[in-house]
Amino acid sequence: MKHYGVPTVLSVNSMAVLDQQAITAGMANSAAVTHAIFEVEDLTTLWGKFKNLINWAHINFIIHPYCQQIQGDLLRKYLGSHIDLNEVMESIDLAFVNSNELIERPRAVSHRIKYIGGINLRKPKKLDLAIERLLSAPSAGIVVFCFGTQVPSASFPIEVRQAFANAFRHFPDYTFVWKYEPQPGDERIFSNTTNLKFMKWLPQTDLLNDPRTRAFISHTGLNSYMEASFAGVPILAIPLFVDQPHNAKSGESIGTTYVLDKTKITTRNVLFLQRQTNLKNAP
Repeated sequence: MKHYGVPTVLSVNSMAVLDQQAITAGMANSAAVTHAIFEVEDLTTLWGKFKNLINWAHINFIIHPYCQQIQGDLLRKYLGSHIDLNEVMESIDLAFVNSNELIERPRAVSHRIKYIGGINLRKPKKLDLAIERLLSAPSAGIVVFCFGTQVPSASFPIEVRQAFANAFRHFPDYTFVWKYEPQPGDERIFSNTTNLKFMKWLPQTDLLNDPRTRAFISHTGLNSYMEASFAGVPILAIPLFVDQPHNAKSGESIGTTYVLDKTKITTRNVLFLQRQTNLKNAP
């Protein structure tokens, strides 16, 4: 790119370090590290290393060539047919990564990789009066439940909603605040769960930093994972896709996160993990 008068080339990644970033930064040690779009494997075992190798092959021989073709076509379309994607990647001076090395699995890094995760986190504000009134009932603490904006409430199967309702009833001294849009049949499912409050939108950062908050039920999208980590709130993670399994397992490896498989959401499993997060009321 410097041949075209571009003095400095930067790349920005919304997740942890991706393989292609590592390779162009001289860090192609993929056998020793896990991959940002897959669940973190236990590299101390032969099976974990084998699965990590399969993930590496899937990325480098299927995902990367496909993405490279699309990105190359876009570069040539908007910047000219003379632009070569590989040359652009090799000329990158700095790669900004939207993660934080303190909550990631350890890996070798280059001076060209700059972790900026958390740069977008704002200072928490005092909860407004409407939310304070909602949470005014005496309780042992608050549990925040939010799956972000990409997972609508309608996507929760009835049996999953029922499992959460049953589990929450076992902790009557805690208030559960769930970002949730009411669905048909909810009256029957949640009628006896008196310690559950629904909100169509919630101030996640403010709630996580409220001293009454005891735990966070999350899909562990990277921003949510970082917000809870910076707030010091334990996470009950139910990762769904892309980098969320990686984030959840990274948190588990440092002792801040308890992971529940999305295909195994039952009252019993939710209860077990809520006890792990130090909610003490369950019989």
